[in-house]
Amino acid sequence: MLKKLLKYDLKSMVRLLVPLSLAVIGTTIAGTAALRGIQSVNNARHGSWILNSTLAILFASTILALIAYVFFSQILIMYRYYTNLFTDEGYLTFTLPAKTSSVLTAKVINAIIWSTYTFVILFLCIFIYAAFGSADTGLINVEFFSGIKRFLNAAAEEYSAGIIVKYVIEGIVFYIVAMLYSTLSIYLALTIGSIIAKKHKILASIGIYYAINTVMSMFMMIVNGILMFTDLYPVYVSAYEANVTGILDTVFIINAGSFLIFAIAAYYLTRHLLKNKLNLS
Repeated sequence: MLKKLLKYDLKSMVRLLVPLSLAVIGTTIAGTAALRGIQSVNNARHGSWILNSTLAILFASTILALIAYVFFSQILIMYRYYTNLFTDEGYLTFTLPAKTSSVLTAKVINAIIWSTYTFVILFLCIFIYAAFGSADTGLINVEFFSGIKRFLNAAAEEYSAGIIVKYVIEGIVFYIVAMLYSTLSIYLALTIGSIIAKKHKILASIGIYYAINTVMSMFMMIVNGILMFTDLYPVYVSAYEANVTGILDTVFIINAGSFLIFAIAAYYLTRHLLKNKLNLS
């Protein structure tokens, strides 16, 4: 049943986010052309300030469109959870022969997939701006790719292949854990807000979300503070010869572990509330 629920959720988002993604890629290409046009006007001996201003406005508009795309996509992903469970759609959802855990898990996986998709589109658009929009001459900014090559070469000289692979794995793990926490904290806030509030459920959920994140932030500050100002941190770092690798390992373990603990707690609390406290009548 989990596969069917996930397939349904993914299809419902495809119809919304894929057209938006194609549109924002189109605006990015237009913005890149506008940026190149600005450079051409500035390099011209008698460039038109009207044309330059028009191109600048067009370029700024495409940047705003990209920001709006990322923001709206995240809102849409989370709003899908709310409408599917806490509005009239909720009656249909909870009459399906599926466990509450399957419904919640499908929503979490769907959110992570589409959030990742949104970030991929974001980085693709940034890449288009950097690689094509910033070139002084020619189609491609050769210096941009040269800079990437220099960075990779410097990293290869500084760290061994094993260390680089470890950093990549840690980065992927941290991203997944952070996304789990971020998604589940929002789902928990929406669930609590929808249960306790008779009206203005979204506003109540926003307040609860900020409260949850305040608690999480305080917890992280306390844990990192204890680590930094006690004997534990120097001992741990000295075990790694006080190098950057040891420090990054410490930060990764503490932060990823904290996110994972809070994500698990948020998952089971959300599941409990959906199963035992939700009343759609």
